[in-house]
Amino acid sequence: MYTDDELLYQIHSHADQTCDSLENIMNLSNDPQFQLALNEHLKGQRMIYEQTDRMLSYKNIQGKTISPFHRTINRLNAGLRTMQDRSTSRLAEFTIEQINTGLCHLLRLIKQYQGDNENLTRMANAQLRLEEESQYRLREFL
Repeated sequence: MYTDDELLYQIHSHADQTCDSLENIMNLSNDPQFQLALNEHLKGQRMIYEQTDRMLSYKNIQGKTISPFHRTINRLNAGLRTMQDRSTSRLAEFTIEQINTGLCHLLRLIKQYQGDNENLTRMANAQLRLEEESQYRLREFL
């Protein structure tokens, strides 16, 4: 079960990881429309990241950011998983797979949250909706 601070921390961490993944995929794509779709998702996640970062700072909690090592691993993973086929369709498929993982993680967080902070619940649900909308939008690129 998650407390308020733990949920906030997890939302923050998820946004950071998602931003890193989206930036890696954007760097692999040459399709301006696909990059635009990814950029919209990236903007939403950055807003969530910045908001949670301020909230964590206010509580004197250090937010978790991805280490340089894990950023490198993420970049290598995206490159390797799309090495044979860097078509927009394959990049969209890879992104949707990552979003699915994120959706499962967010749903688990929300279900295991034991607090009653409506702002945090709204934020987690907003992040969930952002992921779902992006996943739906990326289907057009398959």
